[in-house]
Amino acid sequence: ILGSYLSNGLIVYTQPRVFGTAILVSLLVAFSCIINDYYDVLTDSYGKPDRPIPSGLITERMAIILAVLIVLTIMMLSIALGNETTILSIGCLVLGFAYSYRLKATLLIGNGTIALLNAAVPVFGGLASGGINESVWMASALTFFMS
Repeated sequence: ILGSYLSNGLIVYTQPRVFGTAILVSLLVAFSCIINDYYDVLTDSYGKPDRPIPSGLITERMAIILAVLIVLTIMMLSIALGNETTILSIGCLVLGFAYSYRLKATLLIGNGTIALLNAAVPVFGGLASGGINESVWMASALTFFMS
């Protein structure tokens, strides 16, 4: 919503695209969290046994099925929101998966990946409002460096 506001002012609160994009970003975060928990199940079983997978609340198979359903929803929603949003969504899905699968174990690359994913949020908002301007890029850059 911040990226949309920076792009187009207060009018964003009346645009359904902004709310659709906010849902899309929420689903991207949910996907990343599920995949992260899936790959951390062994570590979490010792350090955070109350999490859904180690506690047995959901199985690893159920987590993968949920992740796939979320990816399908993300793709349908992002296609409805336009080509640029679809490309950015695919990039975030790939980075979210890569972080949990391998990049988390690296020092700077993993941190940079998370910073890049966080910095994408205002860009999504700018795309929802029809354009990415200097204010959106500044918010994105600040988010990157603060992450």
